[in-house]
Amino acid sequence: MDVVWPEGRDGGSLVIGKGRDALTLADFSLVPLGNAAMRSILDGRTVTEISLSDCALDTAQLAGIDAGGGLRKAFDQLFPDERRRGSLCHLLVDDLAGTSLVSKWTPNYWKSLADPSSIPDGPGRKMEGVCIGFRPGSAALLPGGARRQSPNVVRLPPLIHADDRAGWHELPMATGMHFRRVRRVDIWRDGDAFIVDCHFQDSSSAPDAGKRMGIHEYGTRVVAEADGIIRSIAVTPGTLPYAACRAAPVNMDILLGTQLARLRTSVMTHLKGTAGCTHLNDVMRSLADVPALARRLP
Repeated sequence: MDVVWPEGRDGGSLVIGKGRDALTLADFSLVPLGNAAMRSILDGRTVTEISLSDCALDTAQLAGIDAGGGLRKAFDQLFPDERRRGSLCHLLVDDLAGTSLVSKWTPNYWKSLADPSSIPDGPGRKMEGVCIGFRPGSAALLPGGARRQSPNVVRLPPLIHADDRAGWHELPMATGMHFRRVRRVDIWRDGDAFIVDCHFQDSSSAPDAGKRMGIHEYGTRVVAEADGIIRSIAVTPGTLPYAACRAAPVNMDILLGTQLARLRTSVMTHLKGTAGCTHLNDVMRSLADVPALARRLP
């Protein structure tokens, strides 16, 4: 999912989302199973326009809804079959909530590079208690509960490997301020079990063309029984804003024994607030669609 800030849009942003399902055969050839695309215009976090391709859905009814405070619920109420089917269109709209929040990091990052004094530590919105990285006493917080400026921003290597061009769908080239959220979910059978391998990354463009800076990154591997019951979870943190964020995987075992299809509910029940990480929660929630993918394996 890509976010850009076109000139003349009075601070609004354009969000372009793409999704692809594909089957890799034993000879490494790729069989397309489905594609979807989303285009949305946001005013702050309010959806002013949204359209989906490859889906026969009238999304005009979603205009005027806050992407972080009701879009997921409204979409599920209007189009309940999309969530049940684990459709790509549902995943794209579901991901708009987190993307609309984290993408604000990019304009602030560019502004801070141009003028380091423009975004000082605090005062700011109180973040204490929002997530495990901002738990009380965290070094990521200032006295009073506002967050410190993130000390950890690193350059990222390209996502697409030269020897596996089909490993990702086409990623748009963008200049200027540009935020990107990507996720890859691969599944395969191992006897009677399923192995799930997921890579999640938030990144921002940098003023020096062609460079991308990492914001959030997780690698996750899940083993599930044939009936979808989770047997094991292993999370590998990558680039994260604060050292305190690296505690995010500590409570993942609470999801053991949960059915994959119920993760969107279970994650929000057991890993809210300081029990979890907003972004790792998004990773785990998205794995609720794995059973729909597994049914398409030969």
